[in-house]
Amino acid sequence: MPTLTRRRLLGAGAATVVGGVGVELLAGPAPTFDAWEPAPDAWPAERRDSARTAAAPEMNPPTGEPSVEWTAEVESAPNEGVTALVVGDGTAFLGGDFRIAAVDLADGSRLWDADAPAEHLCYRDGVLYCVSIIHGGGLVALDAADGRTHWTFSEGGSTDVHDLLVVGDAALVGTHGQLVAHDARDGTVAWRLNVGGSGKVHPAVADNTLYVGGPGPLAAYRSREGWNAVREATPRRTERDRSHGPPFVTHPVVTDDSVYVGGHVDPFEEITGAAFSRSGLSHRWNGPTGNGLTSPVPIDDVGVVRIYHHGDNQEYELVGVDLDDGETEWSINRNAQIAPPVGAGELAFTCSADGAVLAIDPGTGRIVWETTVDGSTRAVVPAGERLLVADASGTVRCLR
Repeated sequence: MPTLTRRRLLGAGAATVVGGVGVELLAGPAPTFDAWEPAPDAWPAERRDSARTAAAPEMNPPTGEPSVEWTAEVESAPNEGVTALVVGDGTAFLGGDFRIAAVDLADGSRLWDADAPAEHLCYRDGVLYCVSIIHGGGLVALDAADGRTHWTFSEGGSTDVHDLLVVGDAALVGTHGQLVAHDARDGTVAWRLNVGGSGKVHPAVADNTLYVGGPGPLAAYRSREGWNAVREATPRRTERDRSHGPPFVTHPVVTDDSVYVGGHVDPFEEITGAAFSRSGLSHRWNGPTGNGLTSPVPIDDVGVVRIYHHGDNQEYELVGVDLDDGETEWSINRNAQIAPPVGAGELAFTCSADGAVLAIDPGTGRIVWETTVDGSTRAVVPAGERLLVADASGTVRCLR
């Protein structure tokens, strides 16, 4: 069975993907892509790392019921709350749709505030990258130490933005039907990749390969070599899912031997999660079904998935899937909306809209501990020995 250890996070190593099939080269040489492994106490991007595992086995999160160590707030539009939350170099960055607050992870003290797009955040090497539809899909780079603006880039208009991942010199922005690569040094657009449909686009990078999930089939790209690279810098597509996986693929999750995907919400059709071999993207199994599934969080030999079931009650379910064959090992049903799960240490964590925060044994589905905080909680981010819990009012609570 596949296992997830620190070695399996696939953060190390360099990638040299510099374009894409169907790509329009726009502004000079395309940035290089370098996969990376986060610091042990960091959560610098949505789903944490460039392989999009949403797991941190090296962390030491609370194994018993924690208490609130500190709280912090970020200004946000009504009912928007905390729109993004990342952690890097001892600082937690809170996104509030159009405002960002940076606080000290140790005590929650305020470091700085800035007006910037904050729907999606990514921290890399002392820079906080920010993007949001509110700013027309524009990209902003801030100095993570003091919030000063390094640069801004916007093409104007309104662009749906669904993902942000910075790898090497490239800031990859998933939009509606496109993956757009910006030069991380100044924000200029290097290329655009049309994925073959209209829907959310998500990238992952591991071992010199770019994986793209979206409305088209899951696909993998690699850079060209030798004279071909001199003649054309754009990469070639090397593999493609030909078994018709989920119609609207969520974040590709890359481990040593497999790529796992879920599917975005479709209220009219059930979606099935799937696993593919990294070699040729050959189909391995179909997993749980629902009207929307997050990509699995791989913890040892189990993937933890949140499932949305459309209906009069709009039910949410958390399940553990055997990563070897896709069979469901356990399930937890809640009466409130469940946040996407994350992994830290040997546990899985989630929260729900009724203020509950849960630690779960991924092997059995047993609730190890459960606590309740004020507010309608919507996201959990592990950070070393701490858990940061974000809510719909713009508040983040640090549990320890």
